[in-house]
Amino acid sequence: MMIDTTIDYILKLNPIISITIILLTLVFSIILYKRKTSNIFIEDTDEKRKYDEVTDRSKEIKEEEIVDTKISKHKDDRTLIMKSTINSIMDSIIISTQAGIIIDCNPSCEEMFGYTKEELIGKSVNKLMPQETAEKHDIYLKNFVNTNSDTDVKITREIICKTKKNSTFFGHISISLFETSSEIYFVALIRNINEKKLYEEKTSEAIKKSNEASKSKQMFLASMSHELRTPLNAVIGMSEVLRDTQLNSEQEKYVGSILKSGKNLLNIINDVLDISKIEANELKLENVKVNLESLISDVVDILSIHAYDKGLDLNYYVDNNIKHHILADPTRLQQIIINLTNNAIKFTNEGEVTILVNKVESNEQIKFEIIDTGIGIKEENIGKIFQSFTQEDDSTT
Repeated sequence: MMIDTTIDYILKLNPIISITIILLTLVFSIILYKRKTSNIFIEDTDEKRKYDEVTDRSKEIKEEEIVDTKISKHKDDRTLIMKSTINSIMDSIIISTQAGIIIDCNPSCEEMFGYTKEELIGKSVNKLMPQETAEKHDIYLKNFVNTNSDTDVKITREIICKTKKNSTFFGHISISLFETSSEIYFVALIRNINEKKLYEEKTSEAIKKSNEASKSKQMFLASMSHELRTPLNAVIGMSEVLRDTQLNSEQEKYVGSILKSGKNLLNIINDVLDISKIEANELKLENVKVNLESLISDVVDILSIHAYDKGLDLNYYVDNNIKHHILADPTRLQQIIINLTNNAIKFTNEGEVTILVNKVESNEQIKFEIIDTGIGIKEENIGKIFQSFTQEDDSTT
């Protein structure tokens, strides 16, 4: 009613003034409306911002909860994996306090010592050792407690372990320690090495017996060699005396044969004695002046009867460029040449065997060759002849 009266009054005024008043009223109304609308928008914006903040925080909390859940699950998985790993290890694992009280062990420990986990937890580790070993273990623990030095603890050693049935076995123990905020714990890893120790003992005993047998063989060979040489030297000496008497040509031939065969047999006995010296690491080589041509001539004299019996010619040649005397071990050098030449005669049925001695032009070495007209050796079998108790053709004797 009041509004209608006001409008009628304005209309009765001057038209220009009336229009002006109406326009001002409209402008004022619009301003009031915008201000009200703006306040509502501002209020809506603040509420939305607060809502968004709450929503974002909720999302963050949910994401954190998901991460925490995953971490917790991973921790559970790691714990399960570690537990499964420890339980599957074949060696015994024992966890104890620094006082030596067992607080945990794995299934292998139960199997190895014959106790259940419940029987071991809360008991001293000395329960798993014989008295002598337990006393040494107590000393190690006391030294650790008194000095805080882990020198005697964090080492690997062999110990003797005792089972529930009071049987013992050799064990290999490795100890480590870890600390918490309030306690120090020992973790012992024990492996049963009983079979290994028994094998080592058997092997050691076998080696000892083998050495004793080898020593006995060496003593026997040395003794027999000396015993055989005594009568043989007598035979050779009497043969030389007999040769100096008046003999006809046939008798001289027989005496010469006795002498050469005796000397050949003496060389064989010396070979046997050398074997015992080699095995005892007592063989020493000489380094004296040797008349090389005289040495080769003696070899031919010793083996000539063997070659003659097979209808073979046995010859030798020494290079004129080689000095008459060289430094060598005459006994060993002659043994080698006799063995090679004798082998050539053995496997040659007709023709000849020749010993060649030449100087190597590129240096001061001397080359010895034994050449024969025998069966020879196939190229693929040459390597075999340097192996013990092996010959080129197994059918050949």
